[in-house]
Amino acid sequence: MWLIIERTSLRVSNAPNKTPLPPPPTAPTVEHASAATSTEKHIDDILEAMPEFHDVLAEMVVTDPNATVHGGKYKCNHCIIIRRKMRDEEEVTEDGTKLLHCGCSQNKAVAEWMFKKKGLIGRVTNVRELMSLSEQEWFKFDHIMGGLIGYNTTWLLDDKALKAGLQAALDRL
Repeated sequence: MWLIIERTSLRVSNAPNKTPLPPPPTAPTVEHASAATSTEKHIDDILEAMPEFHDVLAEMVVTDPNATVHGGKYKCNHCIIIRRKMRDEEEVTEDGTKLLHCGCSQNKAVAEWMFKKKGLIGRVTNVRELMSLSEQEWFKFDHIMGGLIGYNTTWLLDDKALKAGLQAALDRL
């Protein structure tokens, strides 16, 4: 069997092009949390002021039969599923982010818990990968959705904030 390769040539003209090229598309600018001004509130402070935030946190208190070990401590859905060991104390990171006893941020834990309550993740799905959100998965989701449409965790806690946020994102289009 013979293979025939045909050679093609491309002709390039040195004559100037009379049609102007459109300008290259520009990427939307995204203001990162580190670039926020000092007058803006940090998302953790906004969440802390919401009663709904504390209601959801109260749902995450570990109430297993052996309450002497974990009673009164907080654990997110992901850490319950992977059976992560509890820490003795809640911690605060260098940047002021409050962590639960499982080591995940309060912001991530509340967002994940609300996704679970809405039936988007958790044991209601038959897909193992959709049972929980790790800290890294949540961080990526939060960062990408924040950059695209301005999402933050308050949207999950308050239907009015969700509607206003989505309307603002639509108005920017």
